[in-house]
Amino acid sequence: MPSRDILDRLLDVEKKAEEIVASASGEADSRIAEAKAQLEARVKTVIDSELARLEAGLDRDMAESDDRLRQELSDFRTRLEALPSGGPAFDRICADFLDSRS
Repeated sequence: MPSRDILDRLLDVEKKAEEIVASASGEADSRIAEAKAQLEARVKTVIDSELARLEAGLDRDMAESDDRLRQELSDFRTRLEALPSGGPAFDRICADFLDSRS
């Protein structure tokens, strides 16, 4: 029965082909997963690096802003303290203002 032997042989070849395709598919899935993991690790490294750079810049800018604010407040206090006390003059201005409104 040569035809039966041929059919058995063809079925064996088909089964081996199916195994090869399944193995190749598994290998491809494995390589894709590995490549994805490597890419995600690289992306995370780049993001972490950029985040650290931006946070350092923010900290520096905030410190400079705080220093400028303290200096401006100090300058304002100095100018305010240098102004003459308005005591009676202020009272006179308020009285004149209220008189003009009546």
